[in-house]
Order: sequence, then C-alpha cells, then structure tokens
Amino acid sequence: MGGLGHAHFLYGRGVLNWAGGGASFFIRRSDAQGMRTIRRYLSDGPFPISLAPEGQVSYHNHRLGPIEGGTARLAVWCLEDLERQGREEEILIIPVACHYLYPDNPEQLFAQVVDRIIQRAGLQRPQSDSRYNTLIELTDQLLQKIEAFYSRFFTIEEQNNKKISLRDRIERVCRAALRVSEAFMGIQPEQDLLSRVFTVRQRGWDYLFRSDFPEGGKIPPLDRILMDRIADEVYLHLRHNELVDLLEYIQPEYISSEASLNRLIEYALNLADLVNRAMGGDISFRYSPQKKRAQIRIEEPIKVRELFPLIPGRRRERAEGIMKVVSSRLESLSREE
Repeated sequence: MGGLGHAHFLYGRGVLNWAGGGASFFIRRSDAQGMRTIRRYLSDGPFPISLAPEGQVSYHNHRLGPIEGGTARLAVWCLEDLERQGREEEILIIPVACHYLYPDNPEQLFAQVVDRIIQRAGLQRPQSDSRYNTLIELTDQLLQKIEAFYSRFFTIEEQNNKKISLRDRIERVCRAALRVSEAFMGIQPEQDLLSRVFTVRQRGWDYLFRSDFPEGGKIPPLDRILMDRIADEVYLHLRHNELVDLLEYIQPEYISSEASLNRLIEYALNLADLVNRAMGGDISFRYSPQKKRAQIRIEEPIKVRELFPLIPGRRRERAEGIMKVVSSRLESLSREE
C-alpha cells in the first residue's frame, strides 16, 4: 500500500501576514536558519521542494508574468553542495502549471459575471452582441469611474492624446494610485509597476505587523492608540495598492473577438475583482465561481547537472541561463490548448 505524497513548501514572508493565525500555527517563518535548513533538504531531504517562481498570485491562465530567479539559485546551491560531498546525483526542476477551466454552462457563467459587474459598479449595460465588445466596453466604463476618482481627489497625469489606448489609461491610473501610497510612506517611485506594488506592500506590512513592541507586550494606552491610528492610515493607503495589484493585470490585448469563452470568462472575473478592489477589497474577497476545475500541466524535468556545463560564464550567468530554460518551459505550459 503506497504512502501519501509529500513536499516541502517554500513561501514568502507575506504569506503569514495575509493567511491568518492558522497559517502561522502550521508553518514557520523563514530566516537564516531556515535557509540553511532548505539547503540541507535540497541535498539530503526525502521529499521535493515546491515553490512558485512568479513570486505572487497571477491572474492569467495563459500569460506568464515576471518570474523570480530563486528557483535557479536553489538548484545551483544544491549542485555545489553535492559536488562538495563528491556526489553525482542529478538535480531536477519540474515545471508545473495550474489552469482553471469553467466547463459547466460557460455561457450562463459569463452572463452572471457580467451582471455582477454591472450591478455592483452601477454601469450601463453594453448593447453589443459580441462578448468581446461587451468586456471592452465594461473595461472602458470602469476606467472612467476610477479615472474620475483619482482626477477629483488626487493627482493624475494630463491626457494629451484623446485617443490614448485602454492599456495606456490603465497604466496611467496605476501610477496615480501608487503615488498616493508611496507619498504617504515616503517611498521614491522606481522600477516597473509590479515592483512598485511589492515595495508599497512590504512597507505597509512593516507598519501593520510591528517588530518594535516592548518587552512583555505592555503598551501604555496612548501609545497603543497612536499605533492603531497609524495602522488604520496604512490600511487605507494599501487599498490603492490592492487596486493596482489587480488593475495592472487588466490587459485588453489578452482577449480578442476570436478568444475562447474560457479566456473571456477569466477576463470577466478579473473585471469583477477590479470592482471588488475599487470598493476596498483585496484578494480574500475575490469572486470565485463554484464548479470551476483545475487542470494541472507538467513539463519534462530540467536536468540541472546536465545543463549547467553547457551555459557559459560564471555561477551567476549560469543561474540566469537555467532560469531562461525554466521560463521557456513555463511559457510552453501556459499556452492555451
């Protein structure tokens, strides 16, 4: 009788912040000792290590977002540790992708999601018979509301070209929303939108999940109230960040008039989540239909020991080369069948 499968899961610091007390009971925080333990598990552990190279939740079935290089670095560490011990085992990286499908009454589900968006956001019902045009018109209407909000109460870049694309308008609103949070937290805007989202989120968690509590946890009432006040302020400013976290993934070019109904439903669900974020929610309140199905796809294993000598350069360049192979395999898994 075979035993149950098992794995070690590698997670980011933020998991324990948003997953709640139950998660912190079952999983420990990563630290220097934890990283040493991971290296030992890589070479001597009886089970594989599972990690998500995207670094965060992805809102696309068929588009690979930016991926982190930690996968390759872990593989290189393992290779070095094995060679130091005179061992010749192969190191395998197995690319895995998870897609969500909506096979049960997809036409009805699409209509339900569209109705949800219209009712919750107070939008005009599109008159188009095309599902694609319906989604594009709903995207435009939602953007108009969000643009009006940031134009009235904050600062948004001037729109010199009246024919600016939907995607350009989305990025313009994202920059405006991020500047609100960044200004409050004293962050200088740098890098791309997604990196800025990560920076604001991390700084916000530093305010919310404080590490400067006094010994014994006894805090004078005034100090407690002031700490609660800054936590309330930060929570509200993180709502702008949560909006960008989802809005940055709204890419009208991801769909077309020829797109599959499953892809159109995926896009519609992101629009529904955009309404949720604009109303102050986060991923915990994302609408998720019942009876969706997960499809797991697995690529051929990448043999690190075999691949490593074929990539020129030093350790860093070789790790980057390995990551390019991983990215290519994941891109292949992301293609729509």
